[in-house]
Amino acid sequence: MQRHPIKVIRIPISEPNILISGGWAVFPISGDRPKIKINEDEKLLWCPYCGKWSIFKKVPEDHDMYRCTGKCGWSSTKDYYVKKFNNLWWDGIPLNSIKKLNKKGL
Repeated sequence: MQRHPIKVIRIPISEPNILISGGWAVFPISGDRPKIKINEDEKLLWCPYCGKWSIFKKVPEDHDMYRCTGKCGWSSTKDYYVKKFNNLWWDGIPLNSIKKLNKKGL
């Protein structure tokens, strides 16, 4: 099998408060969330690797995971920075489990 070079889309880094994660720039949220109509199996979230609001589509193999359909094409809702910027820490956890944790003071 012969290897072929691939073209990687690069975003120029011009903001001073950008983090680097595994060679990828992590962009903080800028601008307001756009009003876009999305389907049931999609979520509109900030993609820190694309540096913009992107549509995340549900992954059929994993019931609580969504993957970015933007420039990067690989970030998901299980990624640390996606959870951080979109506040998804409790996403996928049943509400009654969260209430039990709050009663215990956790």
